[in-house]
Amino acid sequence: MKPLPLYAEPPPRATPEPARFRNPPAAYRALEAVYRDLDREIARLAPRCDARGICCDFDRADHVLFASALEVDYVKDHVPRERWARPSGNRCPLLTGDGKCGAREFRMLGCRTYFCQPGWSAHAADLYERHYARLKAIAAEHGLPWRYAPALAQFRYGATEPAAAERPG
Repeated sequence: MKPLPLYAEPPPRATPEPARFRNPPAAYRALEAVYRDLDREIARLAPRCDARGICCDFDRADHVLFASALEVDYVKDHVPRERWARPSGNRCPLLTGDGKCGAREFRMLGCRTYFCQPGWSAHAADLYERHYARLKAIAAEHGLPWRYAPALAQFRYGATEPAAAERPG
């Protein structure tokens, strides 16, 4: 048997290794760039947040948080499953006991643009629509299916799948 050269490529595996992330890392990097741009715009407008968690209690706030599958997958791939998959009624499962976001760095577009401050909704609508269009473009660029649905339903849908950290990769 002839030995393999020192720097030979290993033989292909019979079955591919499971992916670590649900989406390509480049899609997540593009999503992070959208979030950074949005966060800078919001910082310039300086809306008030009282950090009471009312926005995350959807019955109290009388709203439904919609998100793209790309955003929800990003949360699922970066936050431990026990935090996003726990039963939470009609409240965000990422809301902590002290009324703060338990996934602030990874929160979705709707979370980033929603503030209880009177008069903010006009700003929120403009910011959301502009950055939402960028999310759709990211999905198209990376060949990802576009799904836009209530975030809680999307978290519940994937509650039985392994978290990114639990998947080999």
